[in-house]
Amino acid sequence: MMYAHRFSDINAKLHDLRKLAANAGLEISKHKTKEVRVYNRVDSALILEGEVIEATNEFTCLGSIISVNGGSDEDVNARIKKARHDFIKNRLKSP
Repeated sequence: MMYAHRFSDINAKLHDLRKLAANAGLEISKHKTKEVRVYNRVDSALILEGEVIEATNEFTCLGSIISVNGGSDEDVNARIKKARHDFIKNRLKSP
């Protein structure tokens, strides 16, 4: 996960990461890499090795949901749903 305040910064970070990965014998998957822009006014495409990185509205990282609106509603609702599911599951297991 990378953060930047300006589009030019994130583009530079992405290319630096690609170079570091290549030096270590690794490769960034252009098909698995996604982008989420939170409160962004720039519509320019993020490009890696000539291919446009797919934009998505949200993703989950370390159990937290990151979304384009920057809000936490989706994250809180997902955690409540998971807790409810686990509670019911454990309750059914109890004698």
